[in-house]
Amino acid sequence: MVGLVGLGAAVAHIIEVGIENIRQKEKLLTKQLLEGLASIAGLKVYGPCDPDRQVGVVSFNFKNIAPEEVAYVLDEMYGIMVRAGLAMFLNEITVTFIEPCWADSGKVRLKAQLSANIGFLLPYLNAVLPGAIYSQGSDNLTLMKEGSIIVLYPDRLTLAKARSTTHAYQILDWVQQVVNQTYARQSEIEPSYELWRRPSIPDIIKSLPRSSYNCRQCGEPTCLAFAAKVWLGERALEQCPPFLRSLGQTHT
Repeated sequence: MVGLVGLGAAVAHIIEVGIENIRQKEKLLTKQLLEGLASIAGLKVYGPCDPDRQVGVVSFNFKNIAPEEVAYVLDEMYGIMVRAGLAMFLNEITVTFIEPCWADSGKVRLKAQLSANIGFLLPYLNAVLPGAIYSQGSDNLTLMKEGSIIVLYPDRLTLAKARSTTHAYQILDWVQQVVNQTYARQSEIEPSYELWRRPSIPDIIKSLPRSSYNCRQCGEPTCLAFAAKVWLGERALEQCPPFLRSLGQTHT
């Protein structure tokens, strides 16, 4: 009932103002928007830039910036609300199998099917995901996210060592987002077929300042424990204050 009342009020307003007057105002505002967007470096407008051929909804994007980040800044800093999103290439990730991990029953592992074949995207994902391990011969990409191990295949994926079922599904949402963003930015990315070697735990320990071994400033009992968590993807080298100081940076 409320919806019908609102519709009636809207129709009455259009009749009172006049649909041609509304269209002229829309064209004026659209013209101002298009001119403003055209002056911003790195911004691309999709669709005609002639207000006579454009409606009051304008689609645009920034090079190398995710639409969600643009929307967040516009909303938080300028009070401008926009609808952010990508044309969905990977529409769905369907879990086909889930159970506790064999080695750690407190963790979760799963298998899932992808709604689209991402085989051709693997070299692009290899280029944008730090630490990913690409195997061209086996046609898969291995990466770590928040301590979990993900292996992407053209039509499926496996996930191990998720902290919980909820955490596993959060990682799947992240995978879908990264795949869709990479698909949308293919023309800007140089695909990488390089097989990246993950640094070993001894390699990580060697990168830590010797003068501060086992200082516990990172919150871990030993440098070995810290290095192991870096290798697992649960910590980052930048979380070692002496390491940051050795680079001339400060820990926050």
